[in-house]
Amino acid sequence: LDFVNYFIQRSYIWLGSQNFGMGISTFMGALPLHGIQYVLSILGVPYLDIQKVGLVFWFAAVAFSMYVSVRYFFKDSDQWIIRMLAVIFYSINFYIFLFWPIGSQTTLSAYPLLPLSFLIGYRFIDKDLSPLKAATYFNLAYFIFNGGGVGGFPLMGPVIIVISGLLLYQLTISFRKSYILDVIKLLFFSLILFIILNAYFLFPFLFSFTEQFNALVSQSGGIDGVINWTKFISRFDSYINLFRLQGDNIWYVKNSSYPNFFLTNPVFIVLSFVFVIFSYSNLLFNFTERIKKLLFFLIPISLVGIFFSAGAHDPLGFLYIFMLEHVPGFAAFRSGYYKFVPLIYFPYAILFGMAVYHITSKIKHNMRIFMQISFIIFIFGYHYPFFDNGNFLTVYKYPTMVKVPDYVTEFAGLRLPKDDE
Repeated sequence: LDFVNYFIQRSYIWLGSQNFGMGISTFMGALPLHGIQYVLSILGVPYLDIQKVGLVFWFAAVAFSMYVSVRYFFKDSDQWIIRMLAVIFYSINFYIFLFWPIGSQTTLSAYPLLPLSFLIGYRFIDKDLSPLKAATYFNLAYFIFNGGGVGGFPLMGPVIIVISGLLLYQLTISFRKSYILDVIKLLFFSLILFIILNAYFLFPFLFSFTEQFNALVSQSGGIDGVINWTKFISRFDSYINLFRLQGDNIWYVKNSSYPNFFLTNPVFIVLSFVFVIFSYSNLLFNFTERIKKLLFFLIPISLVGIFFSAGAHDPLGFLYIFMLEHVPGFAAFRSGYYKFVPLIYFPYAILFGMAVYHITSKIKHNMRIFMQISFIIFIFGYHYPFFDNGNFLTVYKYPTMVKVPDYVTEFAGLRLPKDDE
């Protein structure tokens, strides 16, 4: 509640107010996230309004990042439906819905970085950005949308895969010495800028990296505990579920509310196939060479996303377990679904918009507009739990939207208006 003191507290590497003292260098990267709350609090904005502003900011960041990414490829006025559907679908879906009720700033901040990273990486391989500019733009984006720094590293999995995939993709298309040299420059500039912009949390963490990482793994029961957790989380992450953008463990373990409706209602079961069918139907359409290049990256990357999101689930779960056991640091990705499923939503959002555009492009103007708007309404309707206020309350006796007792604000030394209590 005391955003000012919380921000100041997190600017140190040692926290003496919890347990008998603990190192918090892992969480120092979240300072830019808390900086928004800090500034608003200094300006005298009531704390409840500060939280509202923060959530609005993250939602706008998600929508904006997706818009600028898609607009790079589809700028024409008649392609508005591609941009609109991509933005709506990426902003309103059941993955991101997991984190809105709890206001998870780390996840919400990492989510916009994926479209921005894709845009920067694609402009680089398109020769629209020099290595220095690409490195600068990426590091500035990461500085703001860093998922909490070191603590949010597992959230960076989709970004790492997309950037690596783009660089390798271009290499398979055109193996040139000049391109390899540009990639080396990009990596060099990125490393230098990354160290400079993130030194405030990077160096304190590196001094204790081995101890902290080993401690986190040990808290999970060692590598065996990590694998057992991954198997538990991946129980319902079959490929058929992931293709339909389902597989969230919570849906099946605690399915008394809206998840049960999606899992048992025949109409919604059929509708769950709409996104995958439309997305991959793009293989049947004719595109310009430029859009073909985009298409043949998005489809494979969605399949890569499905593999990683499936975690330890058959048929290829043994590969994921192998990486947990033998790839240093990969244990950080023990919850495959929750870390990699944005790698499915991102390409699906663009592919779905592309398919709707091409399917409706041959229809007369008035009917075309009607059908395109119908698809927008369909996304909102399919994700109706977003608009049910009851889904933002856990148990009415113990709601997440709480009334803070007076003694808490008094103890914190806050003076709040009556309406915000």
